[in-house]
Amino acid sequence: ELQQLYEREFENCRDALSAWIKENNITVIYADQVLSVSEDPVTYPALCAAADALQVTVIFRQHYYTVSDIERVVSVINLMSVKRPQRSIFVHVSPIDAEIFRKIYGFAADLVLPYSKDFTRISDLSSAARQKMKKRVRKFYDIPKDAIILLHPSRMSGLKRQDRTIELARLLQDRLNRENRNRKVWIIFAGIIKNGNKSASAVIPHKGQQHSWAGGAEEVYLKLLDTLQAAGLSSQAIFTGEVTPRHKEKIDESLLT
Repeated sequence: ELQQLYEREFENCRDALSAWIKENNITVIYADQVLSVSEDPVTYPALCAAADALQVTVIFRQHYYTVSDIERVVSVINLMSVKRPQRSIFVHVSPIDAEIFRKIYGFAADLVLPYSKDFTRISDLSSAARQKMKKRVRKFYDIPKDAIILLHPSRMSGLKRQDRTIELARLLQDRLNRENRNRKVWIIFAGIIKNGNKSASAVIPHKGQQHSWAGGAEEVYLKLLDTLQAAGLSSQAIFTGEVTPRHKEKIDESLLT
């Protein structure tokens, strides 16, 4: 029964993709994040079948896998034999993800193209260099030297649960206050606020219900502001927006003037 259900979904997806390709005279497709089989076991094989049938080139790009991918891959892949499209390029953003891909699909990625800096080498920085970086960030944002900083690096999304970081900061601040320790807890949210994401919703496992943080980036941002105010942390939170190499230059320039 499961096999029949899967084949039906596969065929529907394959036919819909084929119709879309023909209707728009598409010759090259850029497919981002469709290789996580635990999230979506249908789209990748359906796209492969449609691309091969219509001789379309597909560039697959993957920037993360979920932990359960490898655990579930055998049961998922066994549902439908998946072959690499004749005209395809597979790109990953890290060697780790490329290795996971090889274990799952049985062949190597064509290219590993990192976002920018290889942060796996951050440990190469000396202790003095790291301390200097921390001091510059504190000075730029007017954060007290003895404040505890919680960093939440991600885009504004219900999936990323920034509200949990706020709750952690509230609990920690309450404890410091009870112990009469004159220290503040600050939160730095580093990530895009306006990204045009209209459906960044999340689902509670096994319940099929959207949690209270479902919504687009700006909607989540506004909810976070309300949550910060309710927790008494509005003056101890910073939203940096998108962090790029230019962001570091901005800090450097500000501290030199």
